[in-house]
Amino acid sequence: MASRNEIPQNFANDMHGGNKQKYNNPIAISKNSGWRYSYENMFCVLLISQYLLSEKFDNAIYMAAVTGFN
Repeated sequence: MASRNEIPQNFANDMHGGNKQKYNNPIAISKNSGWRYSYENMFCVLLISQYLLSEKFDNAIYMAAVTGFN
């Protein structure tokens, strides 16, 4: 069974046939040297999780999470 982090990656790969693009997000760089599939952001679970684990959740954190998908 795929992990919660593998599910979005597998979906993006299947939907876009493996077409990759450069992605300079620190999470992507630590996981795969900075790329993502062109279809969607396969790091969405990790991007959101980093803010949900924060002790302080305010508008700045919300905006960072929302704009982090691009």
